[in-house]
Amino acid sequence: MPRSREQLMDHVLRAAARLLPDPAASARLASLPIPASATADRMTGWQFIPMPDFARDLVPAPYTGLLVPVYDDMPAQQWQQVDWWQAAHDMLHCRAERAWEAAHGPAHSYRFRLGDAVPDALFDHAWVNRMILFLRRWWAALHTADETASFGALPRPNIHLTHDVDAVKKTLAIRLKTLAFAGFNALRYMQPRLLLKGITRAMTPQNYDGFTEIRALEEARGWRSIWHVYGGGGGWWRSPLALLIDPGYDAASLRAQLQILHMAGHRIGLHPRFASWRDVKRIRREKDYLEMVLGVKANECRQHWLRFSVTHTWAAQAEAGFAHDRTLGFNDRMGFRSAAALTYRDPASGMTVTPLVLMDSHLYDYARLDENARHEAIDRMLQELQETSGEASIVWHTHVFNPDYGWGEGYAYLLERMAALGFET
Repeated sequence: MPRSREQLMDHVLRAAARLLPDPAASARLASLPIPASATADRMTGWQFIPMPDFARDLVPAPYTGLLVPVYDDMPAQQWQQVDWWQAAHDMLHCRAERAWEAAHGPAHSYRFRLGDAVPDALFDHAWVNRMILFLRRWWAALHTADETASFGALPRPNIHLTHDVDAVKKTLAIRLKTLAFAGFNALRYMQPRLLLKGITRAMTPQNYDGFTEIRALEEARGWRSIWHVYGGGGGWWRSPLALLIDPGYDAASLRAQLQILHMAGHRIGLHPRFASWRDVKRIRREKDYLEMVLGVKANECRQHWLRFSVTHTWAAQAEAGFAHDRTLGFNDRMGFRSAAALTYRDPASGMTVTPLVLMDSHLYDYARLDENARHEAIDRMLQELQETSGEASIVWHTHVFNPDYGWGEGYAYLLERMAALGFET
């Protein structure tokens, strides 16, 4: 954590730079009469803070205010009493999750593991963005000034389109995983047909190369994406866990496709194996191998299976030579793990972080939504990014465009709505 009030404020302001494009904006916000908590080391809970008239539109339905942490000495009943700098920092820093991890070990990107230690509402919205938008309004109201003239026009929302290449063909390990997940879901939902569907999917031969379809959807709009590729090598000479969980291909088999993507303006990053979440040597070996295969540097990554620790993973990635990570999201729910839709720098490791807010499996596997509900969920996420001028990443895996899954429809809808709403990528 930052060692002083000035460092804490600097971290928040740098993270929120996209919302403060005017060069003098940070100094203006720093001049606001925001009280400092003397007991910020003792976070005791959470509270919704009602907004003044000039900022009530910043409160998302159905909530009554902006969500903030509560500290020992600051019950924070009114917006003037809130330590907004400490609140924004602690959310960006995933402070509540870090405390849980220190006591129990990493949640590894499963929200359910955090239980009641963290309120679910924390992940529903980009609260940090909304705080910064509120501070802009507050300063303008305090000085009877024009907000846009004082801080700059807010940017269009930005989504990093990404694809994790988990499979390129149906291997034995994939067939076994398909059967295992089908059996689990059949028991979970008490629907035997899910097991029958899984057996059929596991038995039929399929090619999982969705590269061509994805490129056609994106490049028709002039967009390019980021492809995270496994660098651990395939084959049977791996541990049972690696055979079951990790991708089974060798990146060298994709050299031609990856080079075509790179030449077309797409970016290639690493998808480090399941067991590498704090293993610098493994991550570095995979990075070196992918770079040798591709012939260019790979400076971006996302951990496979979102296997991740808020305490250890960024430090390991940074030491392995990476600069940008997009792992910060949950496997089992869409939303904002750091309560922010911002690309920012983790002060401890130096890694640049773009949160992951939406994944194909959120809609099709974990929530099991029908088409209308999927579209509504996508629209809600896009609305939040639009309302907060947010920046975040989404992931659609390459193999889910195959008829085995049929999840390409959701991606096509996402791109269509992004184009209609004027999103950047």
